[in-house]
Amino acid sequence: MQKDLIGAMLLSVLGREIPLALTSLQIYTFGVATTIGIPCIIALGMLTKEFGFKKAITLTVSTINNLQSFI
Repeated sequence: MQKDLIGAMLLSVLGREIPLALTSLQIYTFGVATTIGIPCIIALGMLTKEFGFKKAITLTVSTINNLQSFI
């Protein structure tokens, strides 16, 4: 399953009724779980290899912080 399609799949299952089916905490948890899944651990490893550990952690934390602005 591709990560970029997970949101679209959720919309296809629930339609526009997402706020009625899920609480804000569940939507947040869904977003975090899909962002920090196993593929993201692999991406963190690749970022570490390309940019170094400090820069990789900085990019990861900034991505998580940006996720919070959607809720």
